[in-house]
Amino acid sequence: MCILCKNRFKQKELYRFVVQDNALCFGVKSGRGVYLCGICIENTHKKWHKALSKACKSTIKTSQQDLKEMVFNGKN
Repeated sequence: MCILCKNRFKQKELYRFVVQDNALCFGVKSGRGVYLCGICIENTHKKWHKALSKACKSTIKTSQQDLKEMVFNGKN
């Protein structure tokens, strides 16, 4: 389930992020992860930062532009 839009998808259709040092990391296999759908990563949500921080139980220092670059451009 995407933590922002709360829609259910197959796990293969979601992107998994893990919090390390108060930043979201993409492609990390270990650790407690949160899932986002591609639609929520592309679109701007007013409260996306608050929802991510709440789901991760940590203050997130990653911007939405950084999320897009991690997923779509392969940067980490």
